[in-house]
Amino acid sequence: GLIVPNIDNEWFSHLVLEIEKYFFEKNYSVFICNTSQDEQKEIAYFKSLDSKLVDGIMCISGIEEIPTDVITRNIPIVCIDRKPKDHNNVYYVESNHYSGGYLATEELIKKGCKKIAIVSRNKTLSVNKQRLEGYRQALKDYGLTEYKELQILLDPSSANYEGSREAMNQLIKSKIPFDGVFATNDWRAYGVMVALSENHINVPHDVKVIGFDDISISHSCHPSLSTIRQDTVGLAQKASSLLLNLMNDKEIQMVKDLLLDINPNFSISPSREYAGLKDHSEFYITCDITKEEVQPLLDQLNNDWDGEMDDCICYGFNTKMFHELVYYLGFTLFD
Repeated sequence: GLIVPNIDNEWFSHLVLEIEKYFFEKNYSVFICNTSQDEQKEIAYFKSLDSKLVDGIMCISGIEEIPTDVITRNIPIVCIDRKPKDHNNVYYVESNHYSGGYLATEELIKKGCKKIAIVSRNKTLSVNKQRLEGYRQALKDYGLTEYKELQILLDPSSANYEGSREAMNQLIKSKIPFDGVFATNDWRAYGVMVALSENHINVPHDVKVIGFDDISISHSCHPSLSTIRQDTVGLAQKASSLLLNLMNDKEIQMVKDLLLDINPNFSISPSREYAGLKDHSEFYITCDITKEEVQPLLDQLNNDWDGEMDDCICYGFNTKMFHELVYYLGFTLFD
């Protein structure tokens, strides 16, 4: 049984697809239960899954307390991005959100930002708390002031694009100065960018913005959005493998809380405007290439230029291949 708070959320959907794929390949069926972030609905799904005699349950985010009191059997439970208050009987796998929040804030600081706002969700789930704590620690480590008025914690019912856009409009009207914004997911970041644009504030020259999750809106908005990328596939595979082992009564050689680190070399996807362009020489390559040939070619390019190659212009790639290439090299993205 797989309990997800919002199947409309692109990051959750990607995670669900990877989990379903993993178990299908192991000859298991997956019941996908969308709770719409409704606590009573989630409790009802736990009871339903128990009555259907599922072998295991995986929860993605959701409410803080696992309703184990409604379960009549000893069912193994693994949580993703959700650390329950009482988690003695469940395992917990998540990305290192503290590190992600720190990295995002540090990136803004390195780009010259001194007064950095954060737009997050006002909910006590560990994900939100850790990203906020990472933000605070980065400010402290770099000797910057933490301004309470720049900590915009949205009500869970409006912690989305529209809510972020409205909150940013209110911050702009308040005349409180700021030069950077860390939004704790990409849709909130996009809402921030739209509000800034509506108020004739240039991104990134006047205010720099960074998001979290690296979903499709970060590539398609203009200017493109810098964002922290989670290893969604790795997260799904770790959690799924753990649950499968628990279901098969295998001995688990790990602590109950598993953190997946966010690698700064592969997690920050800079937009071209954000990175800032400098004078550079240009080198053009024309080639007839298939997907299987992309990796060795890129490895060779990196070896030949030893990290000094500035730009790579590609023609004839489909969108997915093109973005894979951009991500792999960490290059600036041109229109």
